[in-house]
Amino acid sequence: MANQANHGSDQPHPAEASLQDGLRPDVTVWGSYTWGFADTFVALGLVFAITHGAAPLAFALAGLVYILIGLAYTELASAYPVPILRPARPW
Repeated sequence: MANQANHGSDQPHPAEASLQDGLRPDVTVWGSYTWGFADTFVALGLVFAITHGAAPLAFALAGLVYILIGLAYTELASAYPVPILRPARPW
């Protein structure tokens, strides 16, 4: 009854088995970078496929939204001041 997720088998899930063996999933910085870089090309392909030739307009609109979000964050940053940290005096 406890192994219903495994459809009645007595074998643990592969992810649980690897954790029991002392192994853990590991993603390096390079692996994370390549996943993100590949996603960029997938997104470009999707934009060109969906916009049917209006990709420059879509990217201009996305750039405008990006700029507006940056300005909003700038305004929010000035609304919440942080204390100025001064170095400790040596004497």
